[in-house]
Amino acid sequence: MFALLAACLLAATGEAPPGSPPIPDVEVPRYLRTGELSEWGNAIRLIEQGSSRIQTGQGVIGSATTPRLGEKPEEVRARGEKMIAEGKALIGRAQPSLARLRVVATARQVELTKSVNLGLELTQAEWNYALNLAAIRFQKLSRDSVYPQLHLVGAITVLADGKAAHTPQVTDALRAAWAKVNPAGLAPAPVGGYTFIVNSAEPTPAFAKVWKTPTGPHQVGVVWVELHQLSADNSLALLVVNLADAYTLRLVGCEVALTSLGPAENLAKPFTGAIAFKDERNFLRRQLGTAEALAGIDRDASPLGAALLRYVSFRDVGLPVPVAAPLSGVVGGDPALPENLRATWRVTAVPLGDDPVTKAKPSPFSRAFAVASAPSGAKPIEVGQLVLRLEPPVTVPVPVVGKPAAK
Repeated sequence: MFALLAACLLAATGEAPPGSPPIPDVEVPRYLRTGELSEWGNAIRLIEQGSSRIQTGQGVIGSATTPRLGEKPEEVRARGEKMIAEGKALIGRAQPSLARLRVVATARQVELTKSVNLGLELTQAEWNYALNLAAIRFQKLSRDSVYPQLHLVGAITVLADGKAAHTPQVTDALRAAWAKVNPAGLAPAPVGGYTFIVNSAEPTPAFAKVWKTPTGPHQVGVVWVELHQLSADNSLALLVVNLADAYTLRLVGCEVALTSLGPAENLAKPFTGAIAFKDERNFLRRQLGTAEALAGIDRDASPLGAALLRYVSFRDVGLPVPVAAPLSGVVGGDPALPENLRATWRVTAVPLGDDPVTKAKPSPFSRAFAVASAPSGAKPIEVGQLVLRLEPPVTVPVPVVGKPAAK
């Protein structure tokens, strides 16, 4: 009751940053530091003491008409008015601190929840160059992360209609590029190939019948490739190479390149573009360190949108990214594991509007996705729009120099 009265008495005491409504008092402590929390708590106690004193004084004044022995009605009223004045004084002492801390908390809340832009600039590269660059970067990553053993478990190609097919030729191409840098960089593929094997007696899955299950992280890494077709003539595709820890099944590396759907016969066009994610309330970064940080991606999500969201979540934000589901899509098998996921990302393809700056129409190769977070047992939260924006190079016409006019 006192807290409610305090909120009413404080409604007009603070100022929010220009253009930003003040946050409710119950949320203020979330944005305060240790010393400020102590000041806020002391001020709230003064407000409650003052409110209690005012209520008592009002009750005393209301009882002034009741006959009393040894005290006149005007004396009773004076005593009640004194209590009210004392209560108001206590509230007055608390108001400056509360007003200042409200402004501080509102400013921090606005800063933490402001819209942010995440993503990566892209320039199309030739097929072999994109594979070689991915191999070089992943070998450095495996050395830095101390992975003594790496397995290239497979590749899938996702066509423009969303259908996926296993493409061992892509696996072979990356393995060949890898061998040029370090012939011993990848473990030999098992005779029976790779598959996702879940054993209830083991805490982690195996990826082959002869697989020696790791006993901890940073022992074995698994690499897989996703190639997403963007143009009907196969001249434009997005190459996504992933590295995950075989023990934790968490993403530890991700490389994205704009290329073609195959080698030299489909020469790359020098497209440029970007992966851009407009997080309307800085939602992704605010998940760091929370129970909701470990979130899977909905099975009905667009494969391209899911790959882009994994990249942004891992590379731009640093969120833990579980990979059991996408790995099972590459090697097959049952990905059902006790993930204890608190939320699910929903990634839905949506129409892409005009460029917000130039107002130009988007190219037919660009894609847009609406991203929402669906916490377990709660309504989905709209997060923002994820865009793969691609543009062909601007060609400058060469002027034709004619013969000088005859005189």
